[in-house]
Amino acid sequence: MKTKLSMNPDKKFSLSNYVPFVISTFLYIIFCTFFLLIIIKQNNYNFVYPLDDTYIHMAIAKNFSEHGIWGIDKYNFTSTSSSPLWTLLLSLIYEIFGVNDYAPLVLNFIIGLLLLFYINYFAKLINLNNYETLTLLIMVIFLLPLILLTFLGLEHTLHCFLILLFINMFILYNNTESYDKNFNFNKMLVIIPFLVMTRYESLFLIFAIFLVILYKKNFLDSLKIFIITFFSVSIYGYISIRNGWSFFPNSLLMKSNFSFPPQIDLYLLLIKKSIKFLTQTKALLFIVLPLLFLTTLIKINFKIHKDAFIYFFILALTIVLHFLFAKFGWLYRYETYLIILGFFLIFFITKKYVIKINPFNSKFYTIINKLILNLLLILIAYNFFIREFYSLSFLPKASKNIYQQQFQMANFIRKYFNDYSIALNDIGAVCYYSNIKCVDLFGLANLKIFKSKKQKLYDTNFINYITQEENVKLAIIYDSWFVGNLSPPNNWIKIGEWKIFNNIICGSDIVSFYVLDKSLLNDIKVKFSTYSRNLPDGISYNIFSDNQ
Repeated sequence: MKTKLSMNPDKKFSLSNYVPFVISTFLYIIFCTFFLLIIIKQNNYNFVYPLDDTYIHMAIAKNFSEHGIWGIDKYNFTSTSSSPLWTLLLSLIYEIFGVNDYAPLVLNFIIGLLLLFYINYFAKLINLNNYETLTLLIMVIFLLPLILLTFLGLEHTLHCFLILLFINMFILYNNTESYDKNFNFNKMLVIIPFLVMTRYESLFLIFAIFLVILYKKNFLDSLKIFIITFFSVSIYGYISIRNGWSFFPNSLLMKSNFSFPPQIDLYLLLIKKSIKFLTQTKALLFIVLPLLFLTTLIKINFKIHKDAFIYFFILALTIVLHFLFAKFGWLYRYETYLIILGFFLIFFITKKYVIKINPFNSKFYTIINKLILNLLLILIAYNFFIREFYSLSFLPKASKNIYQQQFQMANFIRKYFNDYSIALNDIGAVCYYSNIKCVDLFGLANLKIFKSKKQKLYDTNFINYITQEENVKLAIIYDSWFVGNLSPPNNWIKIGEWKIFNNIICGSDIVSFYVLDKSLLNDIKVKFSTYSRNLPDGISYNIFSDNQ
């Protein structure tokens, strides 16, 4: 007979049950304030995000709000956002409150509070005590870390929140009957479109749960999940294709390991990527291995709970699919949904299946069980502490790098060349702060360049062709990205460079400026020289003479 969980969504909680939420919220606010003040002060009282990617969403949201164009500039549709829902939310905020730099930060902070509240709420439904709930909340704040996700200004906080909603609805669906079961399943279906449009990696978790429901022979429910997921993916895909772009956003196709149709060597990557995963993403092992240990502990303790193995299977398959088709790293943001999923499932399986196992009715056995579980938590916390201490110390430095490079580029362009056609390889901040016509030499926001890269036709001649066709006046690029057959065309005139020090986040510490229209050479050189001499501390510049 299947054991049902003692969860009652209608249960009324006393105020004492919200003590963990209050404490964790206080810590969250204190540390967010601390990092906010550091970032503003070090950047001459400008708040700057630690990634240029944030400004890509902000630029598209600005143009959609002000001009009705879903694009990196106000001139053309571009399928550049990997999170359509996040960009749409920013656009809605800009429509209501006006375009402002703080919108992604404030939105993330509010979602962060909702995430902490929901974790506290559901922790009580599965009967975690205040100590256990507070431990889970603190792990989310400092080991996820929620603080870093908040300041990135990207969709990952929202993604984590929706992931928890989805897995919790599945747990309720999996452990209730009749009306409640259908009700919880319908809530799962409602969440799916939001999940998919927030991060396409959500498909991995949805697929894992789809297989579980199929395994349980709930064929109608599995069909509903398939249909809803298919239409959720297809909505944006249809819009993108109608505008001449690919089904998936360029950012997804260029930055992930996704390949369609699948290439033969994709299967050979499995072994290589598995080894790389084990050596470079050890943090996730400290989620998978404890879960595996806990499910094994259930079995050897004579109480086999199939559900415990199902939850482990869901997490394990989601991780496998992620490292096959997605990426890790870049301020740890891509894998955060896996970490919060693992944190929650460890607490859930422990509380519901492991901690109560005592086949010999012995107090000593209970003490041993709890000791093992606490040691596992210490092991997880220690591993993640090293990882997250690095990432949090990374945050102000990354923000300063973006301020010194992309923010200065944007100010320079906005001041002197606001309506020009400009070629770039890092497009976010410049496009958000100015009204240029952007020629993205990397290909995220330029369909012709994207296709030429895909067809292996992208070279110096193509760069020269596309910049002439778009009437580009000025190019700002990383020379280190354009070498060999991608070298800047001979007719480009290099007028100078900016160099930042202690670079940890920008694509290069040196950014180069090229004039493409000789009739504007003297004018642009004077303006470049004037602006360069007033650059903030920590940036050196080099102005080239005509014979260099």
